Amino acid sequence: MEFFTVPPPRLWNASQDQQWLVQLQDDRLLLNWRKVDAACTYPKYETIRTEFERVLSMLDIPIGQELVPLVAEFSYVNHITHDEASGLHEIYSVFQRPTQPLPGAVVSERYELVTRERTELGFAQLTVTIQPAAGDNATTLTVSTKSFAGSQLESSQIMELIDSAHEVSKRAFFAIVSDRATSNWGVQDGS
Repeated sequence: MEFFTVPPPRLWNASQDQQWLVQLQDDRLLLNWRKVDAACTYPKYETIRTEFERVLSMLDIPIGQELVPLVAEFSYVNHITHDEASGLHEIYSVFQRPTQPLPGAVVSERYELVTRERTELGFAQLTVTIQPAAGDNATTLTVSTKSFAGSQLESSQIMELIDSAHEVSKRAFFAIVSDRATSNWGVQDGS
């Protein structure tokens, strides 16, 4: 007789406008915002945080049980274009122009960074990647932070863990993207 392992259930829902996605599994709750058309604008962190709290409040938690936050993740995923003349050197602080000419034409540049730092609630692991994207002179910048609880937290601390992940991602975004690029985009506060 063969036994088959059934994967844990995964529920996935999208808002009517398709911009918000909620995914629920036995050990996680995910909320994503996505740009579905050119008219959509990034809702800023406070809106995302409020929406997550709303979704969290709708969970039906059995009496006597409590959610125990272990990890929170916050990610920025940005499609960034640049003009061919300036290249990535004008957008990303981690790319520098070589002092000597390179042989041939540069067709793509990639970057990856992983850091770890202590936080008030435990530690955070940051991953930053910059890679070529579809389209001419385009890259995808992904800044993602996982905040890990250093000890058992109360369910009331879920939002603190998420705030911690957001703060690290925000600091990394502004460290990686040049001041010139952010001022051209009208980004000032990084929320």
